[in-house]
Amino acid sequence: MAAAKKRGVRLGATGADILAPRWKAEARERARKLAPIIDELQAKGLSHRGIARELTRLKVKTPRGGKWSAE
Repeated sequence: MAAAKKRGVRLGATGADILAPRWKAEARERARKLAPIIDELQAKGLSHRGIARELTRLKVKTPRGGKWSAE
C-alpha cells in the first residue's frame, strides 16, 4: 500500500473528497425539505427557541436524530 500511495494511487472509499460531496448534497436536500416548515413557523412569529420546540413537538428529527435546540 505504501508503494501505491507513493505513486499517487487513491486508496479507500471513505475519503473526505468522496464522502463530503454526498454529505453536502444530503444537507442541501434536508434544508430544502425543512424550509417551508421553518418559513411557516417564522411567519407565526416564533423565536428560534419556539421553532426548535415546535420542530421537536412535530417529531422532526435533527440530522443526528435528536431534539432541536436554539443554541
